Amino acid sequence: MYKIKKYLLLSLALCGILLTVSSCGDDDDDNKSSQDWKEFQIKIYNGFVSNSDYKEVRSRTGNGSVYLKKYTEANSPFKEVTRSVGITPQYGDTVVVRYMGWFYKFDKTPYIFDGTEQGDYYIDGVKYTWGKNQENGVTFVLQKGGVIEGWNTALYAMQEGDAVNVVIPSQLGYGTITQQSIPANTTLSFDIKLLRVKPIKR
Repeated sequence: MYKIKKYLLLSLALCGILLTVSSCGDDDDDNKSSQDWKEFQIKIYNGFVSNSDYKEVRSRTGNGSVYLKKYTEANSPFKEVTRSVGITPQYGDTVVVRYMGWFYKFDKTPYIFDGTEQGDYYIDGVKYTWGKNQENGVTFVLQKGGVIEGWNTALYAMQEGDAVNVVIPSQLGYGTITQQSIPANTTLSFDIKLLRVKPIKR
């Protein structure tokens, strides 16, 4: 009886760990390989490449491109007013942002893995709920290694006050490394609101 309980608990624990990427016992996902995932994620990225609402922004390192769509004040998913004030961040500047991040699963539904918003949040017109609330946003310095390269690429193309949706290929995200709930070779999507730019003294 002790052994049965032990194995049952182990099975439940493993299911909980895998739940961040796929549901436990999902035969469809279980039968997918890492190569299937990589190819699927490339298709997701290419879908945005061909979308005329998105513009290409090349990485300064030449590692690839992100695709970016600016929100208007009317359609921004963020509560703050979306109004550009003409200040573009540069290397070494401090930025303050709010954001939501997700990737698309095999069934093409978004899986939210991080963000600053609390309560209802809409992705592709569907309502999701997120529990974190960082009303003042997050602050970091724009520098190599500070955040993923895709974020730097997008932020260099934004102005203070802008809100965008950005699609980041895996090589400008986490590449071939699994990062917590994010599998290797994953195309990432972010809504980013650039609240403030604090220029470095030059």
